[in-house]
Amino acid sequence: MTDQPDLWKEGQGILLECEGETFPAEIVMTSKNGVSLMIGFKGTIHGHRNYMPVTYHGSGIYRSIIDGTEVRVKPPPSGRRR
Repeated sequence: MTDQPDLWKEGQGILLECEGETFPAEIVMTSKNGVSLMIGFKGTIHGHRNYMPVTYHGSGIYRSIIDGTEVRVKPPPSGRRR
């Protein structure tokens, strides 16, 4: 890993991008260095039901620790609430 991940806060609303689709989600848990996240959402995304534990792999990409699914975590547009 050559770059550092953004530092997210627990309870922060996010947009989760996975396989060309974007989903509203929330940071449920985060490591102090931001490398590991537990992301919560409603429904199923790429076989993950309600939660996806991920680790940072550089260049803005996180991967599921369960099956390696690649995702991007982005802040929601200004003024948008979950």
